[in-house]
Amino acid sequence: MAFPAFQAPWQTSQASALLYDFTTELSPGVWKVYRKDSKVAYLAYDITNQLFTNPEQPWRGGKTELWNLMKPDTKASFTGLLVQLLSHENLVGLLDVIQVRRTSFGGPYSRERWYTIWDFCDAGNLGTLLTPNQSELQAFATQVPKPTKFRHLPESLCWHVLTSVLKALAWLHDGTSSLEWNADLGYHVEMGERDPDWQPVLHRNIAPENIFFMYPKRGEAYGICKLGNFGTAFITGHNAVRAEIEPDGRQRLDPPQGPHGRYIITPPPGQDSTDLENIEDLRERDWQYKDMYPPLTDQPYTLVSEYRALGEVIQAMMVPPAGNDHMRDIRCRSVRDNLIDADYSKELKRFVQWLMEMSIFDLLSMMELSAGYGRGGQRGPLVTNCTSALYANAIRQYYEFRDKTGEEGRYLLFVRDAILREQDEDNWKAQQAKDDNDRAKEILDTQDKLFGMDKLFGTGNPTGNTGNTGTTGTTT
Repeated sequence: MAFPAFQAPWQTSQASALLYDFTTELSPGVWKVYRKDSKVAYLAYDITNQLFTNPEQPWRGGKTELWNLMKPDTKASFTGLLVQLLSHENLVGLLDVIQVRRTSFGGPYSRERWYTIWDFCDAGNLGTLLTPNQSELQAFATQVPKPTKFRHLPESLCWHVLTSVLKALAWLHDGTSSLEWNADLGYHVEMGERDPDWQPVLHRNIAPENIFFMYPKRGEAYGICKLGNFGTAFITGHNAVRAEIEPDGRQRLDPPQGPHGRYIITPPPGQDSTDLENIEDLRERDWQYKDMYPPLTDQPYTLVSEYRALGEVIQAMMVPPAGNDHMRDIRCRSVRDNLIDADYSKELKRFVQWLMEMSIFDLLSMMELSAGYGRGGQRGPLVTNCTSALYANAIRQYYEFRDKTGEEGRYLLFVRDAILREQDEDNWKAQQAKDDNDRAKEILDTQDKLFGMDKLFGTGNPTGNTGNTGTTGTTT
């Protein structure tokens, strides 16, 4: 279905609408669209009701606070920043905000609708893999004897989700997106340079239903994994690097401030935005609660909260569901009880245990030891971006798992490897095309030379053989 009757196409939001074809309405207000030039599929969400007090006739009503914040007609201010913030391979990205005008069948007025354009994760979300059917629950309940070892999803998929989400969080928390290679140690140590003015963002809703997949497109074992649903995400508004350093250059590690990670702090996800506390009160209460788990209703949300939410998700992938609320069952037991009989590598189980049980300071110290660092008499930790360091450590163990594992790892192809392979194939094809062109040019040059000889002899047959009559002539 196409949407005609665009108004003022020179305006940015309406001109952008011309780039997309609306094809299928998947659910009310949610469309599958294709970009006309690349034929790539995206999802369009109708946000008109959130922008206007009278969505059916916007010109007769007012504009909401969300409109004033986003200014979608100009893509200025917050909208442009949001597009940049979510522009990461492991985040469900916001690509555009467009305006279209639809004419209802038989209606006198055209309807102005506003849509946000998002990445389309066509392979669904992780939650669908963690929901057992009744036959599976019945079989598990009646199984005798109970297995001494168990596993649920493949370990390679667990590592894939773990590293993908950690990479997305490294961008949100630290503003870093690329690994830093240490030639002396021979592996990646920590993420590279970060923006010194970066204000950390906490997702605050890491759950299976918010972790999405795309189908493999280049021969990789698993498609790209993306973290989505940013409805409860919180921009902290404070700079972690500057908060970490005292004016005289010394690192602050004493209570109540604590180590670097405790500066990345927000109110609990359920707290009303109109009742926000100042950051000093949050820090004080966080220091009182320490790293209590399960968290209390008024416990501030920190980096440790993000890590534990991810740890719960990975545990749910490793433990077969035994009830209708798998995530609740995971939270009711300790990580040791959940994984003691899980048939997975000790590296994966140890990493999940780190996420669930260690404080920020312990994690930073562990990252230093695993990276081959020593304190060297320094008062503060050498690794400062905890999430980035965790990702670097996880990706290294992920590669080690692939290299030493049998059948599961032997044919495991990562997305980045598949991209490099595709680039190599493209380069090979380009070289083949160049070689073919060179050969064709050489043949044409040879023919031109022979044609020149024909002109020199004055006939098209230098031998004098007429070919048609069988007679022999002489050249002049």
